[in-house]
Amino acid sequence: MDEIRALVAQMKNEELQLLQQRSQDAKTSAQQLIVTFSIASKASLALLGLVYYLVIRDIEKRSEAEKILRQSEARFRRIVEANIIGFVFADFNGKIIDANDAFLRIIGYTPEDRQAGKLNWQEITPPEYRDRDERAIAQIQSFGYCSSFEKEYIRKDGSRVPVLIGAALLESNKEQCFYFALDLSKQKAAEAEIHQLNETLEQRVRERTAQLEEANQELEAFSYSVSHDLRAPLRAMQGFAQALLEDYSDRLDLLAQDYAQRIVTAARHMDTLINELLSYSRLSRGEIRLQVVSLTTVVAEALAELEIEIQAQNAQVTVEEPLPEAIAHPTILVQVVTNLIANAIKFVSPGVQPQVRVWAEELSQAGEQEVTRELGEFRIISPTT
Repeated sequence: MDEIRALVAQMKNEELQLLQQRSQDAKTSAQQLIVTFSIASKASLALLGLVYYLVIRDIEKRSEAEKILRQSEARFRRIVEANIIGFVFADFNGKIIDANDAFLRIIGYTPEDRQAGKLNWQEITPPEYRDRDERAIAQIQSFGYCSSFEKEYIRKDGSRVPVLIGAALLESNKEQCFYFALDLSKQKAAEAEIHQLNETLEQRVRERTAQLEEANQELEAFSYSVSHDLRAPLRAMQGFAQALLEDYSDRLDLLAQDYAQRIVTAARHMDTLINELLSYSRLSRGEIRLQVVSLTTVVAEALAELEIEIQAQNAQVTVEEPLPEAIAHPTILVQVVTNLIANAIKFVSPGVQPQVRVWAEELSQAGEQEVTRELGEFRIISPTT
């Protein structure tokens, strides 16, 4: 009996422990469930918050995009309605769906014509521009736009107006396009005026050239005539002076022989000048031939020709040698130096003895030339190469 009681007591004790264990397990499960539920709730709330944030952000982006689109549409509308240039909505079959007043002014139609649907860009395009329009349409359909090009429209009164066209495809409708038309009437008028001015200028140049050629021909004829008239007495003077030297030299003293020789030399120089005059008359047909010339020889020839003037003016001429060589036309250079020395002797103050100093300098800077005259003084500067 005692064993039975002990066994019953043991069973009760085990049941009590099992009940306590189950109660503890139940509490633990409940706590885990609460924790799990709490975590799940927080995750759900976080996910819900993220979804809410993304939705709000998307709404804000869409609102901002719509705002930018509205602003862009407003700017575009202002440009179209400003009627600065023509804007047109049209399809590829020629129908003009809408156009602003600037385009209507270009083609000479009225808003009533626009409302009545009477506008067709193919009908107001001259036949010679149809191929160009087809190439533009093919470019628009391939790339979404076409390069700007020039064409003409036939106005309502039958006249033509030049325009610059540029077009793009509408995103909302692949069968329609939007293009601008810029009136080129003033530009073409200006270009025509410039072309006319150029033609007039070229005509004037041709006329002036013809006049110059005629003047050159007259100058050449005049030069030949003058040279012929001058050579006759010149040859007589030279011939008689040469005859005096050859036939009567034994009867002439040294001074007379010197004078006669000067006459012969001057006549020869005059003959050379006449030949050069003829060469000048042909400058328009040829060129001056340059050669290396000794300035010592040039100055000596000039002084010999001016010897009588130098003596008459009691001038003192000093030549500082050596003088360099120069590239020039010999006869022309002699005449230039002669004129310079003659002017230096002539243009002095009254009562002042002319003092002429001739010298040459070589400078390091090629092309620099200078001629100075002070109290009948001049210098020739020959640049080094």
